[in-house]
Amino acid sequence: YAPGTTDEGTFSMFWVDHWVEAIKRDLNVTTLDAVQLHWWGFGDKKEGDDKYLDVLQALNKREDVLLTSVANFDTIHLETAVQKGIKIASNTVTLSLIDQRPIRDLLPYC
Repeated sequence: YAPGTTDEGTFSMFWVDHWVEAIKRDLNVTTLDAVQLHWWGFGDKKEGDDKYLDVLQALNKREDVLLTSVANFDTIHLETAVQKGIKIASNTVTLSLIDQRPIRDLLPYC
C-alpha cells in the first residue's frame, strides 16, 4: 500500500483497516501473506513525520497480515522502526549503477 502524499498528513488507523480489508476482499482471502508500505513524506520534516511508525505497528499487530514489509526506506527510518520493536520482513530498494546508496548506507546496517 502506498498512501498518496496528501493522505499522510491525515493518516489514521482507519485507513490501515480500510485498505487491508479492501485488499482481502478483492483477493477473496482471509489473510494476507504480506503488506508492503511505501511512505512518501520522510523528507518533509514536518509534524507527524513519524506516523509511518504507527502504521507499521498497526500492521504488525494484525493477525490477518503475516508479514510487514517496506519499500524504499532509508537506513535512518528502517533502523528507527526496528528499534521500536516493529518486525520488518523486507525492504525493497532501488539499486543501479547510478544509485549506489543502498550499498553504501543500507547494507552495513543489515
